[in-house]
Amino acid sequence: MTRKRLAIAVASAVAAIAVIVGVVVVVSRGEDPAPVVAPETTTSTTTSTTAPPKGDEYQVATAKVPKVDVTVIPPAGVTPTPGFEVRPTAMQPIPRTSLNSAGVRATDLGMQYDNPTYFNNPLIFGVVSVQGDWVEVLLQARPNGQVGWVRKADVDLATYDAKLELDLSTKVLTATLDGEVIMETPATIGLDANPTPPGTYYIFEVIPQSWTGGAFGPFIMATSAYSEELNLFEGGLPIVALHGTNEPDTIGEKASNGCIRIDNDLITVLAEKMPPGVPLIVTEGVAVPVAAPSTAALPQAA
Repeated sequence: MTRKRLAIAVASAVAAIAVIVGVVVVVSRGEDPAPVVAPETTTSTTTSTTAPPKGDEYQVATAKVPKVDVTVIPPAGVTPTPGFEVRPTAMQPIPRTSLNSAGVRATDLGMQYDNPTYFNNPLIFGVVSVQGDWVEVLLQARPNGQVGWVRKADVDLATYDAKLELDLSTKVLTATLDGEVIMETPATIGLDANPTPPGTYYIFEVIPQSWTGGAFGPFIMATSAYSEELNLFEGGLPIVALHGTNEPDTIGEKASNGCIRIDNDLITVLAEKMPPGVPLIVTEGVAVPVAAPSTAALPQAA
């Protein structure tokens, strides 16, 4: 993670910018210009749609209400999809009752997300399964690997065919779109002290950067993962992100605080071509299962 502050709109001290961690991104006024930029349970006899998709098809749930409540306790009549495990970490959970994080807050049953997001993008979730009136989704939360359930009535579902895969052992990022590999490139990954966490994630939102020569290049693609070694980064949330870089000589090395960096021209291709919520599968050379903020907790990028 680069420790360069960006510009982001916040309460009294900041203007507007980009996010991320593993990637962690923070912003302070006067630095980078702002970029232009969304449980009462119910049972049902509807069958589950957890059958393996064809190729790299995946579903995205886009919020259609201003606030989406997520329960991390399986609703009555719902069976959690096997293969998704919460990753252990000594770091504090995000969100939590003592932390007013950007656009999401802890609740008695789980968490509540704002739509649009803090960066004014549509709120989306990666879909694990659909069962009756409930959608099982991947969450941008720590510990990493959490799933939760949102009401089907609160979201629109769409299907796409794409995937991002990062092999930490080779430091190679591969992008597949509509059944074809469109990119295979070396990538910067996290240092041994702050590694990029393996797991199944998704691109939570894409944040253009008005200063393309900065530490994050022209785009930040915020993932649903958080650093597993940092509680905060430069006063912001340690979100792992995929982004460009102004240090191309570090591409293919362990040099970040968890973020994934690639060439600026290539991050532009991904930001413009990848469909919303594209899955990001981070492996260590082996397969993994597929299927109003305070200034003290602003999103960060690494």
